Amino acid sequence: MGTPVRFVVPFLVGFSNAMNRLLRNPMCDAYFGGQGPSQMNQTTYRFIPLGGRSTGAATLSPTHVAINTGGIFLSPPPDGSFFLSGSRYSAGDGAGIQAFVLLHELGHQLDHNTGFMPDAGNTALNTRQSQAVLSACF
Repeated sequence: MGTPVRFVVPFLVGFSNAMNRLLRNPMCDAYFGGQGPSQMNQTTYRFIPLGGRSTGAATLSPTHVAINTGGIFLSPPPDGSFFLSGSRYSAGDGAGIQAFVLLHELGHQLDHNTGFMPDAGNTALNTRQSQAVLSACF
């Protein structure tokens, strides 16, 4: 069956934006131990419903990431703003949000470099880990 066409362009935009951040921002690349581009290229990304809008994606294994069909990845605000623990953050624009979602999941995939821990259901931990990605890559 494959990926529905309506998901392809947002994915390619987000993936390209994330990859550019890894390749052009030494601090971002170092945060992921220089393994980010390789890991992203080895990952299978799938689109599935994961609940409400607050879940952007979930890392299922080091090489499998599920992107929430009802989340912010597919309908990001044009100004790139989003909320973590009640505070407003910005990833610059919609493509930045898509990149942020993928880079946050990359943090889980490369937890041996980032120190990420499972954060589903733990808003405070998710916020701290998200802030680390924002600081390194945005």
